[in-house]
Amino acid sequence: MKVSLDSENYYAELEFYRLLSDETIPHEERIKLLKTQLTVITNTINGIRLIEALLPEQPIEPEKSPDLDQQVS
Repeated sequence: MKVSLDSENYYAELEFYRLLSDETIPHEERIKLLKTQLTVITNTINGIRLIEALLPEQPIEPEKSPDLDQQVS
């Protein structure tokens, strides 16, 4: 089972680059927001690594229906 947080990381990076180029936000506030976004990106990447280390990729098995186990031919 592979867990991916790529979309969360994508949106965090998108927001980071938007803030980087947004001249309408005062510089000090923008730096604070950029640091927050870098923390989000770092936490997302670390989360992905941790999950992949704890849950190595395994083949997906179809779920068995409880009804099939109870049927007798």
